[in-house]
Amino acid sequence: PIIYVAAVLAGLALHWLAPLPWHGGVAGMIAAAIGLCLLCAGVALEIVTILTFRHHNTTVLPHRSAARLITDGPFAKSRNPIYVGNTMLVVGAGLLFGIGWLLIAAVAAVFAAAAILLLFTALLLAHRGRLARERALSGVREQLAADLHDDLGAGLARIAMMAELARREPAPTEV
Repeated sequence: PIIYVAAVLAGLALHWLAPLPWHGGVAGMIAAAIGLCLLCAGVALEIVTILTFRHHNTTVLPHRSAARLITDGPFAKSRNPIYVGNTMLVVGAGLLFGIGWLLIAAVAAVFAAAAILLLFTALLLAHRGRLARERALSGVREQLAADLHDDLGAGLARIAMMAELARREPAPTEV
């Protein structure tokens, strides 16, 4: 959601600095009607998603870990319905109010969210790979320690047997 707030602010600032041309007349009215529908659908999706989180007693806050994986409601169609709703809101506002920069901002926000998701996925996979290598190395270390223990024990047993044999045998006499 922070990405979308930043995208909207950037889109509004760009519209204030250098507004893009927008169609008026019938095309503008059709765009506004579609925008209003998208805004309403986006708000509805956001509300249903929040209610689904509450129904499953888990948090809607992205920086807190979820109590469970939700697979019904809007999550049956999308793993990230809040991002879908946010995109619908930004596109809808752009069409309704004739702010072309918001349409561009919505696309930029989608790509930014995807890039962040890919980055975190890559970091997670790298971390899992590092853990797997550490586990494998730990197994090799344990095996080496066990082998060294066995070899050392066998060597000490051999020395003890040789000492016992030496003690039992009479010492050779010099002639």
